[in-house]
Amino acid sequence: MRSLLFFAALLGVASGNSIAQEALNRLIFTGDVMLSRAVRRQILEARDPALPFRKMAPMLAASDIAFVNLESPFSDQGPYREGGLIFHASPDTIAGLKLAGIAIASTANNHSRDCASHGVEFTIAWLRKHGVEPVGSGESAEAAHRGIVLVRHGIRTRDLSWMRRLDRLLRITITTESQMALVLTALRKVIGQTAIETRLTQVVE
Repeated sequence: MRSLLFFAALLGVASGNSIAQEALNRLIFTGDVMLSRAVRRQILEARDPALPFRKMAPMLAASDIAFVNLESPFSDQGPYREGGLIFHASPDTIAGLKLAGIAIASTANNHSRDCASHGVEFTIAWLRKHGVEPVGSGESAEAAHRGIVLVRHGIRTRDLSWMRRLDRLLRITITTESQMALVLTALRKVIGQTAIETRLTQVVE
């Protein structure tokens, strides 16, 4: 399994009682998390609902904010499909996200409604119940677009999620690290004075 991880360190100023000190947040953004089909079969064989996260959990949990794109909605209803492109994650596989200390799960993607409206509502509630903030969908359109704000070490981070492909939005094809570097440079200009350190790494299992 190949996963492309995007690491970002955000620097800011956290105000104390009288002395301002530099604060640092370490953020990790992962790719898609899909917990059905062949992944589900391996989970069942191992009898370990956290299996997909076992090897990477220490690295993810060491970050201040770990962000995943949840491609398989959770649901306590409906069939588990062995093939095709309709995904359905068993509720007990939330154990992997908890093990890895995932703080945010994006639910704004082309699989968010794979388990119908019940799956959307169940996923939002299930994530929150287990300490993971859903972003990209909500109880209303306003809630879905509001995003969330997390505070770590005095730094406020607002997280938003939409189902738009960055390469299509920018009308480019991102296939190399140099192309990604150009995108990151553009993002830095948009963000302004926030200092950002970025690093790309390929993790091969």
